[in-house]
Amino acid sequence: MSSTFNLVESSAAEPSAHANEPPDEQLQIMKLIAARGDYELDVDGIARLIRQNKTRTQHYLDQLVGRGLLHDALSHVDPTTYGLTKAANSLLQPAATVGLTSGLKSRMS
Repeated sequence: MSSTFNLVESSAAEPSAHANEPPDEQLQIMKLIAARGDYELDVDGIARLIRQNKTRTQHYLDQLVGRGLLHDALSHVDPTTYGLTKAANSLLQPAATVGLTSGLKSRMS
């Protein structure tokens, strides 16, 4: 008995334009640090402001540091604080520009 197999060529999904963007929770952290200033917040402050538990927030921060989007300022005395890298600033820049442009357009109308 002969079997016939239909081989279907599998095509990989094309990556979206947002494939390199971090998840929403991480973007929220980056925007928070941008608004509050570099090296002003530690994990406790960030967790409180995004209403997330400390363990999960630390996980997000570690991922952002690992991806090169945050610098961590380590200290023997004080808790670690975080600042945006150039890569994070460039990632956030288009969103800020769009918001600024739309705000200006609505004021000019």
